[in-house]
Amino acid sequence: MAPVKRKKLSEAVIDEIRQMIEDGELKIGQKAPSHSEFAKILRVSRTTLREALHTLDMMGVVEQRSGYGTVILAPLPADYKTAFKLPAMGGPEAVRELLDAREVVEMGALPLAISGATEGDMAAIGRCFGEMETALTQARFDDYTRKDLEFHFLIVRAARNRFLLQAFENLRGYTEKFMAEGFRIAPRMREKSLEQHRRIHEALAQRESLVACEEMGEHIRHRRAIFKPLLRPEKG
Repeated sequence: MAPVKRKKLSEAVIDEIRQMIEDGELKIGQKAPSHSEFAKILRVSRTTLREALHTLDMMGVVEQRSGYGTVILAPLPADYKTAFKLPAMGGPEAVRELLDAREVVEMGALPLAISGATEGDMAAIGRCFGEMETALTQARFDDYTRKDLEFHFLIVRAARNRFLLQAFENLRGYTEKFMAEGFRIAPRMREKSLEQHRRIHEALAQRESLVACEEMGEHIRHRRAIFKPLLRPEKG
């Protein structure tokens, strides 16, 4: 096994772990070496290793269990780096801009939705979340992706602001393709996503504006953290 090069460390570590899983050096269900031992094997700092493992944990590839260690849960496809791109707009920078735009629109719409949503709006959001749960339980993954996007659309629509709604619609096609590809390469992300949506929905139903904004913010931070090592070149 070759040592990890210093260039783009987080990405290199993720790629090396992916290769180790593919080659059978790390097996599904197996406990990975301790952080100190693993860092020595990969010839990187423990800080760099922790960042890579944190990203893989959120993608559902590994699970970091307190008091036990890191367990390998699933493989990561070889094309994971090239998957998160929007060719029509141009590379990683377009993905960053898409995430920024969604954050501005959705975080801006959320307080307005909580204060202005009708009971019909709240019922529609609740039904959508229920359909997300059912789709995931029944392994209807394309339906899950569509319902995930619809959940966010219904929140923006409930804000009763035509400009925010139009901005969301402008992003919708790119967002759906991006979400579908993300779930394809890291399918366990769906489970984490569903739990985050559950917490957002519960706060919305109680019209707890502060809690809802905190949960949506956490959902956004989670999404950014997953893609950060893959989208920002690091200096060696």
